[in-house]
Amino acid sequence: MNETSITHVTTVDLDAVTIKANASDLTVEEKAAGKTLYDKNAIAIDAASRVISKDRSTLSTGAAVGAAHVKNTNSVAATTTAHVREGSQLLAGETEKAQEKDKTASYTGAAQSPYSSAYKGGSIAVGTRNDAELDSDTLVDVYGAAGYAGSENRVTYTGLSNTSFAGSAETAKGDISAMAGRDSRGETGTIRASAHSDILNATAIPISIKKDPVAKIDSRASLTVDAAANMRSDRDIHMKAKAGSLTALGSDGSFIGRKEISSSADVTMDGKAETGIHRNKSITIGGQDKQGSWETTVKSDGDISYIYGGTTIVGKELSERIAALREKLADFGADDSTKAAYEAEIQFLEEKMAAQGLGYFETDDKGNKRFIELPSSDTSELKDAKKVLENAKSQDQKITDSCQADQKKLDQQKTELTALGTEHTNYLGLQSLAEAKKTEADTAKTIMEQTGNAKDIAEGNKNNAYATLEQKAGSQTVETYIQTHPSDESVKYYKECSKAYETVAQTYNTAASAYRAAEEAATNSQKAADASAKTYSDAVTKYNGDYSDTIDTDVTKYDSTAIDAKGEVIDQKKQASIDWQKQVAGNQELLANQISATEKFYSNGGTDANGVFTKDGASVITVDGNGNPVPEGTEGSYYLLHKNVYQQMTHNMKIDDITAQLGDILFEGDNVSGSGTLHAGGRCVGFHHECVSEYADGRRYPGRRARRHRWLRAGRHDFL
Repeated sequence: MNETSITHVTTVDLDAVTIKANASDLTVEEKAAGKTLYDKNAIAIDAASRVISKDRSTLSTGAAVGAAHVKNTNSVAATTTAHVREGSQLLAGETEKAQEKDKTASYTGAAQSPYSSAYKGGSIAVGTRNDAELDSDTLVDVYGAAGYAGSENRVTYTGLSNTSFAGSAETAKGDISAMAGRDSRGETGTIRASAHSDILNATAIPISIKKDPVAKIDSRASLTVDAAANMRSDRDIHMKAKAGSLTALGSDGSFIGRKEISSSADVTMDGKAETGIHRNKSITIGGQDKQGSWETTVKSDGDISYIYGGTTIVGKELSERIAALREKLADFGADDSTKAAYEAEIQFLEEKMAAQGLGYFETDDKGNKRFIELPSSDTSELKDAKKVLENAKSQDQKITDSCQADQKKLDQQKTELTALGTEHTNYLGLQSLAEAKKTEADTAKTIMEQTGNAKDIAEGNKNNAYATLEQKAGSQTVETYIQTHPSDESVKYYKECSKAYETVAQTYNTAASAYRAAEEAATNSQKAADASAKTYSDAVTKYNGDYSDTIDTDVTKYDSTAIDAKGEVIDQKKQASIDWQKQVAGNQELLANQISATEKFYSNGGTDANGVFTKDGASVITVDGNGNPVPEGTEGSYYLLHKNVYQQMTHNMKIDDITAQLGDILFEGDNVSGSGTLHAGGRCVGFHHECVSEYADGRRYPGRRARRHRWLRAGRHDFL
């Protein structure tokens, strides 16, 4: 008898402590392989058990009458536990830096060195894992005249991987994993149990051979996330339980032997888990006037890096690129493919400049287009404003005609949409009438069938009475017999039956006539309802085609709520057209008043020098309608317009690529339960910026191009 028993207990117990760590920087090889900080653990907590147990029992005997029996037992019990207790805190990466908000930097004039708010990261992983390799062999040989040979071979593995998490964990740039049956790298354990028995009974008279190799594995994995647990991850959270990769083999080399495998993997989640905690990132580019010089300010949230590139004249880079391309076109234009490539890029850049108000296309009598570039210092702000106002007024009729055409089309669409509802109501009335007529026809049919039955009975009675008279009449005719025997009871009965039949037949004829009339009315009513349904279907088909809609053509599927909603949208579009028409007119009036107030300012002795407005030695920004200086923000005030020409400048910003992680919450296990709170971030907030232009004098003007936007106060203003 051989018995091996191993009990292996591994425990990692993390009490109320705080652990802060960063993952190491990526190596060149890791970067080349596409690895990120999310693939590296900053904090890894593991409890692991690995047991290797191998037994071999051999018995050989020989006698006249011999007996040999081997009993072998190899059992292993492994319990592996990792506890992260309540009050413990795991922080991976620069979590405090990741939470910083409203990081602000200011720039003036010259280019600056790159700004970086990147922070270190790394993942958090807690795992337990069991590995075992159990092998047991029994060998029995018996020789002699007669003998018995037998063996018992039992290999048993019982394992538990238990992970409990009750603390808090947060990553600046990484995942959080709590696992049972997997280590911190996510790799699962491997458990193998093998029982092998081999018997040789070489006696002349074998009495018996008994062998019973058995391999058993019972592996359990349990992950518990306590109610006190709070996991906050920049990306994913993994909660996994896996019993392991299990292999059992009981064999004698043929067909004798048994294996038993049982396993379970349970996850209980009662805590809090949130992913994508740093998914919302923003950058706001703005600025302010600092004594005649524009100071650009940048406010950002998240790991955003950028470079402030200083100022350049508006359109300078585009203009220089076009000039260089035209030189290359002159040198290499003989090659068709090269020529086409240069011309395509030139056209693209010209269209881009035109879209930014830095030039326009002129068409000659033959339809050829030519791009005319406008120098950034071509005209003054006041002159540009007058030109815009002039162009806007020249478009008044075009705007009016366009708006009225849109409103007329919307009115027609609303009329057709309303007609669908009217036709649907008409259909309901006709279908209701058709159903009523059908009921009337069914009732008339029932009456006709009932009177028909009565007629058939009366006719049968009459025929029977007539047959009786035929027997009595003998050689006489029935009519003669009736005339000669008026008092005969049979004659009297026949007359009664004849009269009853005539009455019922008349009633039946009346009912049949009524049924035919009712059936015809029902058919005509249904035809009218069907015609209304087709009219509706045709109207919907036309409406869908004309207005790119998808209303169901089946009148029975008419949805009044949906139709009403479509009508409201049409009304809103019409009102928007009316409002836009009024807004354009209002903008023209506002711009005209601004021009007038500016001209009055200059007439009253105001000056424009070095980009600064002054009157009576004092700096001025806004005036009232009569050109008199008033504080900025005063109701009814207007910003002044430069009458001198200043070059327009832009502030250049290059923002590096930004990654906003969302994050999943992933479970693995045979049984997942609990009453925890899960929040997987599913929305990213993008970026906001305020584009800025500046004149060479240092004054600033928010907007896509300063000359086009500084004239009006904040709000939306449209010009054609």
